[in-house]
Amino acid sequence: MALYALYEETPIHADDATADHFYLCLECRAKVYLYKTRHARPRFRHFHRRSCCRLKRNTKEPLLIQQTLLELLRLKKTALETPLPSIRRIADLLWEEKKLVFEVQCSKIPLLEAKQRMNDYASLGYTVVWLLDDRIFNQYTADASEQFLRKNLAYFFNFPTRSTPLRFYDQLEIFRGSKRIHKSFALHVDLSKPMKLPLDFSSKSLPMQIAEQTNRTTLCFFGDLLWRAKQASQKNTPPLFNYWKLLEQASLQKTPSFRKKITRFFQKRCLKPYLVFLDRWIKKIC
Repeated sequence: MALYALYEETPIHADDATADHFYLCLECRAKVYLYKTRHARPRFRHFHRRSCCRLKRNTKEPLLIQQTLLELLRLKKTALETPLPSIRRIADLLWEEKKLVFEVQCSKIPLLEAKQRMNDYASLGYTVVWLLDDRIFNQYTADASEQFLRKNLAYFFNFPTRSTPLRFYDQLEIFRGSKRIHKSFALHVDLSKPMKLPLDFSSKSLPMQIAEQTNRTTLCFFGDLLWRAKQASQKNTPPLFNYWKLLEQASLQKTPSFRKKITRFFQKRCLKPYLVFLDRWIKKIC
């Protein structure tokens, strides 16, 4: 579902559309229709489901996150589902003043699509901030797409319930292949406070994860890892970063192969006791 569609090659908002016209999806150019209910805001829906179109998969969940984020940034000049016809994209939430696009991701995304989306927005001068649903992401297994996003500006969020409010957060983490073998506690992030990293910022004494991020972006948000690294550069490196760097070094050392493990087990449990027994038996008969 989407707020905007094309009518005679012109973007139109669902509030201004009528049910007796046909419209085209801004992203895939398939036919869509106006969907209205008593209790929900008008939206455009696809006649046929197309796996290649992101907008047809929009459900109430990402819309709820978008609305909550809009309220968080209510004093800023932001807009929901802003159409960008030149690149055939619709930004989930656009902050024009800061040239930021917030993308709410409540389902897996192919690596190629993630890269293409970032390149499309970058061609217009926008930086993409990914918001990942931790019911889908931040699990023990992370595919190539999630690991790629986490090297850029990507944060997790917990889906709000009656007992837990919505929260955006960052974390330290260590991957071995597709496995997330370590992760730190959640670090709350304030998305209403973006800031630039200093030009002389150095990440040599910081964990590898932060060093990789600084190679890809010069932007951070209050409370995230890069912001904490920025604060650390002005003071002594916090104990958490020192500990995590040591943990990275220990975790990423080459682990013994399965064959070597079997050999060690056989030597310890079978060969060594047998040699001890044989030595005692020879001494006894001699």
